[in-house]
Amino acid sequence: MNYVKELEIAKSVSREMGKIQLRNFRKNLKVIRKSTKDFVSNVDLECQNVSYELLKKEFEYEILSEEKKTQDEIGTELFWIIDPVDGTHNYISGLPNFGVSIALATKKEFLLGVIYLPY
Repeated sequence: MNYVKELEIAKSVSREMGKIQLRNFRKNLKVIRKSTKDFVSNVDLECQNVSYELLKKEFEYEILSEEKKTQDEIGTELFWIIDPVDGTHNYISGLPNFGVSIALATKKEFLLGVIYLPY
């Protein structure tokens, strides 16, 4: 099967999330500690919300992300896997090594992936 549309949309969504990351980089962040070494920021959540909105506008695939769902809860054959701020610790520390990760997968294999480093 050809996933050209999915790839183009994933690239577009990645760029939109990158804009949010850059706009908020080294600014006042709201950070929540999920565990000893795991953090989430308001930018993670904003990027996640934007990605959900843009992907759901184009596709009915479910979305697995750091903040929502587990693979066992996925009901569609194809689904997105998103890390809205890949490198959150670097991001909240003001280090420019962060990005966006989006993949399209089935429960058995990855079909495509996009990594976007906006900085």
